[in-house]
Amino acid sequence: MGALAEQYDDEHDEIDEELEGPDPEDLPDDDDETPTEPCPHCGNPVFDDTPRCSHCGEWLPHAAPPSARRGVGFLVVVGLLILSLLLWLML
Repeated sequence: MGALAEQYDDEHDEIDEELEGPDPEDLPDDDDETPTEPCPHCGNPVFDDTPRCSHCGEWLPHAAPPSARRGVGFLVVVGLLILSLLLWLML
């Protein structure tokens, strides 16, 4: 092997050493895991506070889809407009 090949190998050995992850002893002890629950649609674990499954994209039961939330607000506004119109006609 030539001198240039040895120099190339030495440089890449140094890079490989730099890319190694931290020693497990250096990592903090993290005993509290973020709570997860299985998705009722696909069974993959999702975080408890997630409104939508990141694996299958389905809405989870504890979170209403945005269209359902917007629908209620729309109905309230329309109901108030109709009520206002009826009161105005009675005067």
